Amino acid sequence: MSCSPAAGGHPPRHGPHRRGRPLRGPHGPPGAYTIPLDGPTGALCAAAGWSPWRPAHIHLIVSADGHEPLVTQLFIDSSEHLDNDVASATKRELIVHPEPATGEDGLAFSYDLALTRVRTASPVAH
Repeated sequence: MSCSPAAGGHPPRHGPHRRGRPLRGPHGPPGAYTIPLDGPTGALCAAAGWSPWRPAHIHLIVSADGHEPLVTQLFIDSSEHLDNDVASATKRELIVHPEPATGEDGLAFSYDLALTRVRTASPVAH
């Protein structure tokens, strides 16, 4: 899944508020899926008795000048496997609750992200 720079025909926003529109893949919107079951990862899941499923989620990479980039995932509240994510990445604070988009087809949600400012090294006194 990828995001376009504008949602529903709206121009992209600049500054701290941005919009994105998830693009549908060849099989529709993102959903739950299994990790690859062949190879060592699948063997480990089978041996440990773990579910190989990941819940539906959206990957984000957020960056801004003067800030550390943030790489995260947001999970869809209606997805199966929120309680048994094989990657153990699902956290309550990362679950979003999409609702019907106002005046548009599809769903929408808001989520606040905070970036950390880049720390500059202090000169070392000699």
